[in-house]
Amino acid sequence: MQVDTVIDNADDEFRWLESLDAETVAQWVRDRNRETLAAVAIGDTFTGRTSEIRQVLDAGDRIPYPGWRGDGYYYNVWTDASHPRGLWRRTTLDQYLRREPEWDVLLDVDALAAEEGENWVWGGVTVLRAGYRRCLVSLSRCGADAVVVREFDLDRRGFVADGFTLPEAKTNVCWIDADHIYVGTDFGAGSLTTSGYPRRAKRWRRGTPLSEAETMYEGRADDLPVRATHDPTADFARDFVVRSLDFFRRESYLRTSAGELIRIPVPEDAAWDVHREWLLVRLRSPSSTATGPVQQRHHAVSQASHRKADLLRHSPARDHQDSPRNGLTIHMSIGNGDGNPSAARLHVTEAAVGKHVGNILTKLDLPPSDDTNHRVLAVLTYLGARPATP
Repeated sequence: MQVDTVIDNADDEFRWLESLDAETVAQWVRDRNRETLAAVAIGDTFTGRTSEIRQVLDAGDRIPYPGWRGDGYYYNVWTDASHPRGLWRRTTLDQYLRREPEWDVLLDVDALAAEEGENWVWGGVTVLRAGYRRCLVSLSRCGADAVVVREFDLDRRGFVADGFTLPEAKTNVCWIDADHIYVGTDFGAGSLTTSGYPRRAKRWRRGTPLSEAETMYEGRADDLPVRATHDPTADFARDFVVRSLDFFRRESYLRTSAGELIRIPVPEDAAWDVHREWLLVRLRSPSSTATGPVQQRHHAVSQASHRKADLLRHSPARDHQDSPRNGLTIHMSIGNGDGNPSAARLHVTEAAVGKHVGNILTKLDLPPSDDTNHRVLAVLTYLGARPATP
């Protein structure tokens, strides 16, 4: 059941605060902050709690949670009392498993801020696959939503002269290859939504002005961000466009090499991801869309074929009719938002478990184990996904 809420703003005395860029609004916020600090940030209790929290946040023995990008290294952004802005660094699995790992510092944000006289805050990074030599680093001033994007060379530990660079804006970027990126940013009049997010997703070629970037998709003025992404996985390379309707809903499309947009058959409020031929969907609310299997197809999609089949098809340059993967039926793995998985909608063969668990262990440099496979199969059996296998 859909419930529509009508809000009458006629008598809202604070509606003028929605003018986010107005100086009068910024001053109002500063005044309220000053009043709050004067009322709350006083006394020994506040001072003591502040000191205790700072000690926890700056503790040298806390766990450095790493991220894995596929190049054999584990990445981490570390902050402490000496590096409040952060060290972007990486290490190997062997080093990470030691009590005191040796970290290779890639970028010292505190040193960069001091050198450039800017209040830089780490805003994230996207690394080029394959090769893992170049990346796009996002830095924000004072932690704002808007970021500056610069191309960074991981081998030289420095920014790339005449590389991809974008001025301050609510920008999103994604590598396509070494010479092309997808970018959503402030392209000028009419290119942003009313919330200040990118309305257009463009394809930008190295060495050309941003003004010459080719538009891939354009959303509506009342959208949140529009973005384009590229999956470079060998034999499964593909491009996607996502139009965010609000913070919880979005429309997602597969973009074909011919420029055709094919709607991905998932609910607007669902989270999804792809891995090779697999589509993983996580629901926020019940949906009839996900009650049946999403079949894996290996032929090119024509006007008469089902649009959702193209999401999972392989490269048209190869003949997939004789592929051993052709026999797999892919179902969506679903959680209904109530903590109970919909196991009846999941079917996984023993061979598939062995193959993919083995791939994961190999990437982590861990030895494969029959016991590992048995544990996964046991979970699937418990969920009622398939008969138990001796």
